[in-house]
Amino acid sequence: MLDGPIPILCTGIILEIVLGLILLRTGRGWAMIGMGLVAVATLLGIGVERLIVTDTKRVKATLENARAAVEANHVQLALQYVDPKATELREWALQMAVHLRFTEVTIKDVEVTFDRKSVPPRAEAKFFATATFASNQFSDVKYPTELTVELRPIDGRWLVTGVLEEKPFGMGKANIPIQHRPGAGF
Repeated sequence: MLDGPIPILCTGIILEIVLGLILLRTGRGWAMIGMGLVAVATLLGIGVERLIVTDTKRVKATLENARAAVEANHVQLALQYVDPKATELREWALQMAVHLRFTEVTIKDVEVTFDRKSVPPRAEAKFFATATFASNQFSDVKYPTELTVELRPIDGRWLVTGVLEEKPFGMGKANIPIQHRPGAGF
């Protein structure tokens, strides 16, 4: 399913163009009325889409909030988005917070899939991330990577239960401490 207002907006624009061409060719007033109705329907559709909060939006919000907390070097806030039972991941985050100071963290191209058959249901988010950070030994390191993050709903919120770094520096899967994946993958 397509997420966001873009499909609604594109459909509205295409219908407006078609009705505009009909109006130009025929001069009929009904085409102008149709254009007005399409504009109203498009705006209503975008409004409704913004009001509906899907699980995909919740997962993306968790990732964005965690990203912002890491970028702000606020480890306790970042840990609010991690499952309390993901002890390895939480310990790793605390260790990294002692040694690294982040100046920028970006995520892009987030793709979320769900396994609703598992109990509890799970989500898997794959995306590209870039972190710029420094420590006592080096400064302004830019680290691009591809991550797969596993999440599950806990008390009405999607929390991170595991992270797998897929391509650190373009070298294939990493066997690093942040790899914490309870159960089988998708």
